[in-house]
Amino acid sequence: MNMQSRPRGGRRPRSLVMGSRCPHRYARTVGTAMVLALAAGLVAPVAAADGDDDFTVWCLPEAEAREEAARLEAEGMTVTRIPVRCRAGLSEIRILGFASQAAAERVARQFHTDDAPATYFSDSDDAYGVVIGPFGSESRLQRHLRRIQRTGHRNLEIGPPPRPVPAFHLRATIDADAQPEAFVFGTPADDTPRTRARQDEEPRARFGLDRGRMEGGATTSSDAASSTSSHAMVAVSGRYDPNPFWEFRAGARLDGVGQTGDANLGSARVDYEDTFVRYSSPIAQLTIGAQTPAWGKMDELPPTDRLATRDLTRFNLDPLEDRYRASPAVRFETTLANHRVDAVFLPVFRPATLPHDRSIWHPIDQREGRLLGRREDAALGVLVREGSFDDDVSGDGGGGIRLSRAGRGLDYAVTIQRTRHSTPYYALDEDARQALLETGDPAAALAAADEDTFRARHPRTFVVGGDLAFAAGGITWRAEAAWLSDVPVTTNDLAFDTVEAIDWAASMEGFPGDRDLRVTLQVSAQHLLDAGDIEDDAGTYYVGGEIENSLDRGRWRVRLRFSNRLDRRDVYANPEIAYTGIPAQELYLGAHYYEGTDGTAGGYFRDNRLLVAGWRGQF
Repeated sequence: MNMQSRPRGGRRPRSLVMGSRCPHRYARTVGTAMVLALAAGLVAPVAAADGDDDFTVWCLPEAEAREEAARLEAEGMTVTRIPVRCRAGLSEIRILGFASQAAAERVARQFHTDDAPATYFSDSDDAYGVVIGPFGSESRLQRHLRRIQRTGHRNLEIGPPPRPVPAFHLRATIDADAQPEAFVFGTPADDTPRTRARQDEEPRARFGLDRGRMEGGATTSSDAASSTSSHAMVAVSGRYDPNPFWEFRAGARLDGVGQTGDANLGSARVDYEDTFVRYSSPIAQLTIGAQTPAWGKMDELPPTDRLATRDLTRFNLDPLEDRYRASPAVRFETTLANHRVDAVFLPVFRPATLPHDRSIWHPIDQREGRLLGRREDAALGVLVREGSFDDDVSGDGGGGIRLSRAGRGLDYAVTIQRTRHSTPYYALDEDARQALLETGDPAAALAAADEDTFRARHPRTFVVGGDLAFAAGGITWRAEAAWLSDVPVTTNDLAFDTVEAIDWAASMEGFPGDRDLRVTLQVSAQHLLDAGDIEDDAGTYYVGGEIENSLDRGRWRVRLRFSNRLDRRDVYANPEIAYTGIPAQELYLGAHYYEGTDGTAGGYFRDNRLLVAGWRGQF
């Protein structure tokens, strides 16, 4: 079973079950030699008190064993190498969907490094792909997956090598006369041979275009505030690796939007992307700067994904992986007892990025007097049309820790977070609320408001949850759930309040016919606990997913994203056909359909149904 991962804007690496099914037959041997550090979380420090301690490493590629053996022998180590053929515990990354061998070779050269070999392959249908790895540890897999995702590649698979990989069982014995200081794991001193060898490597620098998009759309409703809605985006980044320990990255993006009609709009905005300093030792990684810590396994509405900043500039027109923005963070990653530990602290709270005030995708519609997610009301309409809005963005964004483990037929993770809701929840000013209750006059409420009529609230929330994934019956099954301490609601007397909630989701992903057709289905829900008399829905239930197939040897892709609320009418559908025969680029035609009752997203955006045409590039 291949578990496909759709990276979220290059930002959302998944932990995937490694199964046995692999539909592609490789033209080249995927057990290409790679170089790993023996201390990369797979071995532990040893004492040299009696001169006869040892360590063992399993299933590492041949070249790694040779290089490490030579290094150790030069430092007074006696190394015994026992050849084995093994793929258990190893995983590799495959980039699929290239129409020509030249395109696949070019991408393979781009990602080929000393510690992560990359080569192209072809299958029986003359479709080409690139395989990177294999990797012997989850941390290295995730690190290289992030690198691939930053370049914008979407059609990825992660799984074990299809055949055994040449590897060695190593047993090293410290000679009695050897100096213990020469055998240091973790972060070696500056004068150790390990550090000197790394420092001899040439620094690497890169600057270029990461991805781009141009899209034009026409609304199909005569009641729409805008007759057209267009968007353009370009993202660039620069990266400098002075040595294998340090990485410096800076990224930026430029977004331009345009509308014609009653809500005429032309606007551009510059924003930062992942911009950080990262230090990586053999056992841990520390990243400081703007980044995107997206957690969870679901393709839509992941319950435990609460730290990342949402991008609402296009609401849900893009897949979830493209609806994130980087935010200032300190992130520490390591391995503990075969579990990956990921700890994040957000020193500055960054709320969700909203579209321009006149955009037809803004959650506040002052033209019609509506708020996204709130039922329409005459008094509320006056307050929205005539009132003012502010955002409570002071303070830090909180933090969290996630403990996960992948492999052995089951991936699982648990998380504890203390964070703030990125998506704004608009609450009526208390003085305005009291005036409205006493007089019933919206004009009196507007006059009584202390500064702004509405304020976006982002309450601090404890999140305790987890996720798991496994393969059974040729299907990948995923489940995720979280308890939240403070979910914002509005009571029947228009007061702002918070309640506890349970969010959960379950999904299945399979390949009917064992070929190119991929089907993903997801069921998700939120239950507000002891909510009392509120204007919000105490329970919401959704079913959604994605159906995707490739045609003409991978040159065309057809896809349908959809969502349907079960307890109330709220429908979204996004059919799309794309030409993917140009390497790393797509030309596409699609549509976005909304339908729903009052108070739902489908009802709010009903007049914004779009027919779109566009181009996407990932470089």
